[in-house]
Amino acid sequence: MSTKTSERISFQALKTIPLLVGTQLITRIVSFSLRLWTIRNLLPEQVAFSDVQLALFSSLSLMPWREGFRPTSLRFTTNQQVLLNWYLSCGFYFTCLIGFLSCVIFWRLSGFSPWPWALELVALCLEALSDIHWVQLTQRDQYKERSLAEGTSLICCTTCLILLLHFRMPYGFAVPLSHIAYSCMLNICFLWLLSDNNSFLPCHFNEVLKIPAGIESHLWITFYSVLRACPKFLLGDGENIILILLNDIKGRGNYKFSANLGSLILRFLFRPLEEQAHIVFSRYASDYLERSKRARVLNEWKHFLCTLLRFEIVLCSSLCILGPFFIPDCIALFFGNQWKSSVFLLECYSYYIFAMGLNGLLEAFYTSVGDRRAIANYTYYSWFISLCYLGLAYFLSQRIGIVGLLIANIANMFARSLFCFIFVLSIFSCKGFRQSVPSAWFWVALFYGYVVLKYISSSLYFSSEHVTKFSIFTRLLYRTLLLIPLLWVLFMKESRLL
Repeated sequence: MSTKTSERISFQALKTIPLLVGTQLITRIVSFSLRLWTIRNLLPEQVAFSDVQLALFSSLSLMPWREGFRPTSLRFTTNQQVLLNWYLSCGFYFTCLIGFLSCVIFWRLSGFSPWPWALELVALCLEALSDIHWVQLTQRDQYKERSLAEGTSLICCTTCLILLLHFRMPYGFAVPLSHIAYSCMLNICFLWLLSDNNSFLPCHFNEVLKIPAGIESHLWITFYSVLRACPKFLLGDGENIILILLNDIKGRGNYKFSANLGSLILRFLFRPLEEQAHIVFSRYASDYLERSKRARVLNEWKHFLCTLLRFEIVLCSSLCILGPFFIPDCIALFFGNQWKSSVFLLECYSYYIFAMGLNGLLEAFYTSVGDRRAIANYTYYSWFISLCYLGLAYFLSQRIGIVGLLIANIANMFARSLFCFIFVLSIFSCKGFRQSVPSAWFWVALFYGYVVLKYISSSLYFSSEHVTKFSIFTRLLYRTLLLIPLLWVLFMKESRLL
């Protein structure tokens, strides 16, 4: 990869991040709002099957592809198209096989009709096919077009779900059909973007059984990546088991409510950053092995990683320090007083968002740059930390309640981030990360915002048992206006340094 080509990849990836974040913001908020309106008109029993069991089946079947095959496929260079075609075909067939076996097992254990499971199987196979086109678009640096296609498909999925429910279709059938609509729309958009080039043609099944030479290292990296992702998958189920053992129905509901709102930020903001980080670091991994290009690659890596870390610290610090002044009024305005007890959990969840975002960026660097041995070491470490997390989460939840589970989650993410950060320090020096820390003016702005919200705006309102939504909206608007003059200038100044 030439110097101009590598600089173009890094610049293009950084340039498209605002569009990716904006697209994710619009599409996620629209789809989330429509879905929230839909769920309000349903019973919990109706939502449980589709949003728990079907979601678990889909995530389990797609985990090897999303965590192993898709990230590793970005390591192939442009002159390895034959190997890449075989590799993607192998991943697609493997995903379909895992999906079929999981479908049969889930159907037998659930006792429900087989049709929702079969429909969800079709949806996840089509989604795996769309991910192959995703890889092709990434190789062509079509980040903007890819993001717009994903956003359009997501809105199409939510619209299809609303229309199906409007025509009295059961929720258990409407959800997998809407997933099929999402996958079909995504494949159509991707194929249209790839119409000027040869699209993916899967290898015959007999050809997949013959392993070509030079693919062994990629298969081992895929194996270790999937093995490393298993603790993450178990953590999701382990968290649900601990919530059940806690025997606190109200706390369980508040935790899930906080997690759903927090995941909205993680999905529309940090997921595009992690994807771009995977792309840039993976595309530079081959150049790093050449001594003549190593210094230039290190500079590109350091600049890109520090830029993303600085951006994340700016956003998460603002959320952690200023967010608690807005969260109670936002909950009361949009969701009602019945969710008032979840305010404290949401305030604590902002720190978990920071830990998740930090771990995502550092882990993206580690998994993209690390060799087979490094990824194997991180896999073993992830298993050890996961076991420690489950024990700590159970202990803290029994001692201090639902907040203990959240504290264990934060500790788990920081423990993983520490391991990846030590690996980063083995490549860069500590001095190279000074530019990832925001400037002093930014911290002054946060202090100004905290003082204004704590001592000025709060003194203008008196506590009352009967507060109207109009007064809550007025208070939110007033607090926002107090922050605009100075924060806008300082945020713009900080963005120039990014």
